[in-house]
Amino acid sequence: MKENGQEKSEIEQIKSFDRMRKKLDDYQFLMYSIGKFLFLFWGCALMMLPVSDGDFTIFGVSIWLLSMSAIFHLSPYQVVKEKEKTIGIYEKCKWLPVSRKDIRKVRREYLFHFSVKMGIVVLLCQLFGAALAGKVGFLNVAYPVLVWLFVLGIGNLYTR
Repeated sequence: MKENGQEKSEIEQIKSFDRMRKKLDDYQFLMYSIGKFLFLFWGCALMMLPVSDGDFTIFGVSIWLLSMSAIFHLSPYQVVKEKEKTIGIYEKCKWLPVSRKDIRKVRREYLFHFSVKMGIVVLLCQLFGAALAGKVGFLNVAYPVLVWLFVLGIGNLYTR
């Protein structure tokens, strides 16, 4: 079992590796960011429809769009492109003195920070749309929280 200080050191090494990769491979990060913001924009646009209107197909699509934005957020941290080849991050870091568990822990931290920001925006979009329609209720708060949990769960599946 690792000591707490050693685990923190490994986590800092992983974050340092990510910062270095972001500087070196900024084009890949930019492309994933554009995709992320497109999915996020359309997901938030659909979240402006009040839940009380009851079209659950649109709500399923909004969950899918927002989950895809989380996957696009995590994607550059999960794969590395080298010479037209895509290599998984675990394969790339297998020679580093860090464990797979710590890599996943850092990825989940990135996901959590992204999903909290996204959850706040989604909640505000839902409340704004419901206020415009005059249909503010409990479901307008519960639904964005449910969406946030779905996005967090799907993102956690992606970090494995």
